[in-house]
Amino acid sequence: MRNCGNELMVTIRCLAYNHEAYIRQCLDGFVMQRTSFRFEAIVHDDASTDGTAGIIREYAERYPDIIKPIFETENQYSKHDGSIRRIMNQHTRGKYVAMCEGDDYWIDPLKLQKQVDFLEEHEDYGLIYTNYKVLYQDNNTIVNASQPNRPSGNVFDNLLRHNFIVTATVMFNFDFYKKINSNLQNYSQNWRMGDYPLWLEFALRTKVKYLPESTTVYRVLSESASHSTIAIDKIISFNKSCMDVQYFFATKNNKVDLLPFIIEDYNCRMYQFCLEHDSDKITIYRNYILKNKMTS
Repeated sequence: MRNCGNELMVTIRCLAYNHEAYIRQCLDGFVMQRTSFRFEAIVHDDASTDGTAGIIREYAERYPDIIKPIFETENQYSKHDGSIRRIMNQHTRGKYVAMCEGDDYWIDPLKLQKQVDFLEEHEDYGLIYTNYKVLYQDNNTIVNASQPNRPSGNVFDNLLRHNFIVTATVMFNFDFYKKINSNLQNYSQNWRMGDYPLWLEFALRTKVKYLPESTTVYRVLSESASHSTIAIDKIISFNKSCMDVQYFFATKNNKVDLLPFIIEDYNCRMYQFCLEHDSDKITIYRNYILKNKMTS
């Protein structure tokens, strides 16, 4: 029963860049949603150099009530100045926000309905996330995350130890987000990921709900912001930035007792990467970072 209500309840925020091979699957996950309310999908093409923009235009013409495109002529992500977040905030009109980047996709046609139903009935919860599946693009293998007991309620301490929330599974209250966003802008940190600090801010100020149903497929590419088979320095930088976020929130919120868990989380992530890539360079760099973190 899609869009049978008058109120626009959900804005889906989708960032796409050179996702020509994946964007159809992503957009299909939006338009298949069955809801008792109206929703929209703001699809932001960040000056792609492949056929991504053309596919988005095609879907916008077929589903004008849902797909609302933004086409950039200059890449915004490379500026690292928060321009993408500002643009998406300006175009968000829904009471709730769902997120899905152009290379991930939804598999549950009731995802939005389930999440809105919960948030409408539980005003003390500001964010809801779900289980998911992982698609390893290189060998086209899908694995169920199978995490029936992920945290719900007051999850800040758990989330500070390890980021277990996958962006494409999330829905949150937009009014609450706007208050949090001003805090994030004041930090002025040069972090490599934008979502993890946001989840931590939500977890500090509201309850978080986990829905143990797989609604989403998270696609692991050989080359992305958080994964790489060749750009070792990029992965080191990304994982160090993740630890910087954890240290910032731990010290800012009197959670220094969690610092050993943070170090352990970083250590495990980098050690696994060392095993996968058999790189002495990573091992040396990892030990250097940990030594300096523990003695600083």
